[in-house]
Amino acid sequence: MENSDGCKNFSLSNLNEEFPPMVMISEGNCNIKQKAANAEHAGAEMLIIIRMNETSHTELAEKTHDMVNMSVDIPTITISFQNGSKLSELMRTKG
Repeated sequence: MENSDGCKNFSLSNLNEEFPPMVMISEGNCNIKQKAANAEHAGAEMLIIIRMNETSHTELAEKTHDMVNMSVDIPTITISFQNGSKLSELMRTKG
């Protein structure tokens, strides 16, 4: 995906009708609120953000603080780079 960080508007394609649409993107280049808003606008029902480094819990809390008052309704979570790589591979092989 050209917009792998989710900071620009995008659309979803090749959706598997069996599962709700989910977006997995990398952290960085814009705030989580923007990423979540773009994913929701594209039709995603969940957003997974892959941390590109081992962010401490304090840093992560600071990054997500503005999500409390955002007007985005989809669940948004962050996962480690290692788990993101595993999940990406699983999604590619299992579709």
